[in-house]
Amino acid sequence: MIQESAQIVYRRLDEDDLHGLSPILKLNNAFIAGSYVIHRSMQCQQYEPDIDIWLPYGAFQERAVSTITSFLRNNGYTSTRVLYSTKSKAVQQSINTKTYGRIHQIMEKIIEFTGEGKRKVQILRMNIVGGSTIGQIVKHFDITLVQRWFDGEHVWSTAASKFALENNALIINITSDIIKNQSFLEWTRTLLRLLKYNSRGYEIHASTRHALLTGSVESLKKYYEEKRRPRTNIERTILKWNRTSLQVQWYDNMLPPIITLANALSDQNITTQQSHSITIFIPLAKM
Repeated sequence: MIQESAQIVYRRLDEDDLHGLSPILKLNNAFIAGSYVIHRSMQCQQYEPDIDIWLPYGAFQERAVSTITSFLRNNGYTSTRVLYSTKSKAVQQSINTKTYGRIHQIMEKIIEFTGEGKRKVQILRMNIVGGSTIGQIVKHFDITLVQRWFDGEHVWSTAASKFALENNALIINITSDIIKNQSFLEWTRTLLRLLKYNSRGYEIHASTRHALLTGSVESLKKYYEEKRRPRTNIERTILKWNRTSLQVQWYDNMLPPIITLANALSDQNITTQQSHSITIFIPLAKM
């Protein structure tokens, strides 16, 4: 782990009238990660990143949530809602049918806090798979650039994050088995995060296109292998390979994400759409 200056984060918390949050993070083993602690992101005036507070798995979580909630309510945050919980019926169904994404594997709950004129804050509670230490949690971040965090006292980063920042590069973290094995839906979310940071001036690394293509295609194949049921005109995927291209013919309600994926992977797709199906040719020579 690499220690860096936290002065910019302290200044940003002061500007957001949240200077009292730092000792609370330190006392509760919590940390802020994401765009808020990437220096260039915080200096950009075109957008305002949320504050994501991560809580490692452990018996202290309830106490930490209560302490942070009280602090935010005393500082102008008037609205609280649960964005995600493993106890919800929809989440349980997605877990049972194996259509879940990475979030279902590592998180227990996400709580959102908002207030008039306030920057949105989210508390992300990890489950035992997500990790009981900061190091275990950040290894599941899908883009190495964001493997940076503020623990209430210092900003830390992994060597991979430092390399990405110094080289202005967006690189997919393929060292985590959870990321390598994530569902196709989750690969589309990774793509959207890549496009978000790309729009903020970071360049997509050469290795990222190949990792994105390989991971998403393998997840599609695995999805249908696990289903083990007859393919119909409503739900069917045909994958064809040759030395220069990949052809994907898709027949169900995931048409929009796969179109987005294909357009990001190639500037010259040949895309045809008929009825409820679509055929996309992705030139592999560009990967």
